[in-house]
Amino acid sequence: MDDPTLLFPIMFILFLLTLCIWGYLCEKKEWNKGFAPCGTRWKCFDVDSQGGLGYACECPEHHCIWISYHHIVKEVGDGRVI
Repeated sequence: MDDPTLLFPIMFILFLLTLCIWGYLCEKKEWNKGFAPCGTRWKCFDVDSQGGLGYACECPEHHCIWISYHHIVKEVGDGRVI
């Protein structure tokens, strides 16, 4: 790999891959196996135009998350068919 013209595209692809993995891990941590920070289960309330799933809890604090990686929800057997 003595060709410096290949270095930038390879580094850029690695950077994008790192961002995707980081985003997936953050969503998985926030999903918390289907439980909101208050201990209640997440309840789906909307689907955005790009397919992201909106979830909210029913406690007075109204926690809310948006999930882009649908297999995070499938991993815990949420019962929702996507």
